[in-house]
Amino acid sequence: MAFNLFFPCKVKQSSEKIFRERNLFFNQDSYTWKYLDDFADENFQNGKAASNHFLDIFTHEFSHSAHTDNLLKKNNLNSYAKFIDKALDKETIERINKTYGQELSSICEYAKTSPLEAIGCDLSRIIIESLDKKALLPIKNSFQNSPYENSSFLKKLIKDNKDQTPLDNLLKNFWNGKRY
Repeated sequence: MAFNLFFPCKVKQSSEKIFRERNLFFNQDSYTWKYLDDFADENFQNGKAASNHFLDIFTHEFSHSAHTDNLLKKNNLNSYAKFIDKALDKETIERINKTYGQELSSICEYAKTSPLEAIGCDLSRIIIESLDKKALLPIKNSFQNSPYENSSFLKKLIKDNKDQTPLDNLLKNFWNGKRY
């Protein structure tokens, strides 16, 4: 129904057009659009999404784009490519799940499929949780005290990290493209 590009690539074999990383694609012909809310409910019940909100599919894919942008800002292209490759490596995923599987499944089961999906699921979840249920406008800063908070160097230096969980630290490392 939707996907994000992490690398520049061709999307259609019949076309020479190359799309840049961070491009999002949504299948306009999908029957799912008519039943989007039901689809969101089903994905949530099956552990494929961290929320049953109808906006989850959108916030999830835009979270991938934001993650890509953050990684490219904080890393050179070589380390970015290594991070993405390693994040999709079966042995890496198994090792992460052996250590952090229970924590990742607290987001949703799909978050265990790769560090990229852990970010997509968690970031989507905290954005949706910050929305007013009727107006769909933010009622709080979803990034404050989260692994995605952009803090100044001074704030990081004096910040008390005792409230951060192992999951928060893991997600912060995934978000910033650090080793895991």
